[in-house]
Amino acid sequence: MTQKNVDEAETGLRDFADVELADIIDVVSLQEMMDDYYALAGIGVGIIDLKGTVLVGTGWQDICIKFHRAMSESCTFCHESDISLSSGVPPGTFKEYRCKNNMWDIATPIMLGDRHIGNIFLGQFLYDDEEPDYELFRAQARRFGYDEAEYLASLDRVPRWSRETVRRAMGFYSKLARMISSANYNNVILADTLTRREQAEETLRLSEQKYASFFQLMPDMVGITDLASGHFIEVNPGFEKLTGWDKSEVLGHSSLDLGLWGPEVRARAIEIVKEQGHLENYEFILKTRSGEKRNAMMYLMPIKVMGEDCLYFMARDITELKRAEADLLQAKAAAESANIAKSRFLANMSHEIRTPMNGVIGMIQLLQHTALTPEQHEFAESAKKSGIELIHLLDDILDLSKIEANKIELETSDFDLQPVISDTINLLSLSAREKKGEAHFVNRC
Repeated sequence: MTQKNVDEAETGLRDFADVELADIIDVVSLQEMMDDYYALAGIGVGIIDLKGTVLVGTGWQDICIKFHRAMSESCTFCHESDISLSSGVPPGTFKEYRCKNNMWDIATPIMLGDRHIGNIFLGQFLYDDEEPDYELFRAQARRFGYDEAEYLASLDRVPRWSRETVRRAMGFYSKLARMISSANYNNVILADTLTRREQAEETLRLSEQKYASFFQLMPDMVGITDLASGHFIEVNPGFEKLTGWDKSEVLGHSSLDLGLWGPEVRARAIEIVKEQGHLENYEFILKTRSGEKRNAMMYLMPIKVMGEDCLYFMARDITELKRAEADLLQAKAAAESANIAKSRFLANMSHEIRTPMNGVIGMIQLLQHTALTPEQHEFAESAKKSGIELIHLLDDILDLSKIEANKIELETSDFDLQPVISDTINLLSLSAREKKGEAHFVNRC
């Protein structure tokens, strides 16, 4: 992988917050490699995570492990050095630090993408162009309770390197850290991709299972055909049940081969799909294997199967629905016919009753011109008015026919309420007297 690839790989990366340095490096192999390097160059190394855990270490000095890190107070300075060296160091570079135990430490970061997860340390040494301040180290021995003689002896065993040697060594370790960063990031990315791919495949598998179950259990006729040839690629049990054709006889053949519907049906359906992107509620005649013709309604949409253009179709048998619809239309027509006959009957009856009623009213009017007592004249007037009301009622019945024919015209007119009430009382007074005996109705209008 080139540096450009590494830089591109580290741009906009996931942080992998749950991944630790120990999770991504081969500690055993790195330890063996660093042991060989120390044997050749005499330059040790420490690979340490951000928690201070030493994962790989070579060339540890007695002054570090027997003294500085062995006592709690001086060990605090070591951890402080680890923290100071661990922050703000750009990848591919290194940082030098004089620890509070008065030794040199240098670190270069190990990254996982944009996340700092550890360091490679070169530490506990002195430059060859500086002289140790023995009085300072004697004071440290007294302060921390070290055996002074042994402590100063360990100081004399500390490596003394030139600044050029340190620069070149840290150049090597910086490249090693960068290599560990990029290689292990790619491994993590690969592993993460394989975890995600497995999840995607599992999701797809479950989706396919659900689709297959849905496909198989649908009572409607469902299938997939090749767009170009029209050959069936898949059909469900609903297809077999409705058409009478077995799946083994259908696959690889077209609807035209089986005579399920005419070529004009398919041509028109594909034309609509091309125009609108799909087809729905498309009615056609389906011919079954036995030759029976059924009414059906189709839904059609284009899909891709293994990169090939196909059509997904679903058809529903609507034969019974069409029969019920026809029966309903027939019943509606019969009801409308009966209603027309009723209207005609009412019109004819109204005309037939009107003729004798006009005769009755005429006779009553003639009767009123004879010698009648006032009471007889009043009775005759009531009878005439009742006849006239009956004529009006017949006119209303005739209006029903006009209403049903949407030919009625409503009008608003004034009328005198007092005569209407008076006539009603006079009309009903005789029967009321007969029912109430001594009760008398007084016309107060």
